[in-house]
Amino acid sequence: MSNLTLSSAEIPYWLTANFLRDLLQISDRFELKSVQYACKKGENFASKIFRINIVCNDDKGQTIILKSRPFDEVSFSEDFLKKFNIFPKEIEAYGLVRCFEEILSAAGLETSFGAR
Repeated sequence: MSNLTLSSAEIPYWLTANFLRDLLQISDRFELKSVQYACKKGENFASKIFRINIVCNDDKGQTIILKSRPFDEVSFSEDFLKKFNIFPKEIEAYGLVRCFEEILSAAGLETSFGAR
């Protein structure tokens, strides 16, 4: 077992097939195959990043990356997140990134600043 693999007890209670179905707006047959950490502990102190394998209908499956607050931990990082409003600022920044991509696209430069 890799150090990135979560035991069933380590998977957050809210990270379920129904949660993902609603989040991704999937109405077809849907199966949550596996959940792993996407990076080692300590590599991303302000959040937890999960690599989730799903299968919809009869396709070969897809991997999605989900970034989450460390809901289940009371730690320095949680205090830091609250004090500096990290997640709201990050969400705002992602909106700005999309605006920059649109401006560059209008100028004829197709650019992507991150994963899709």
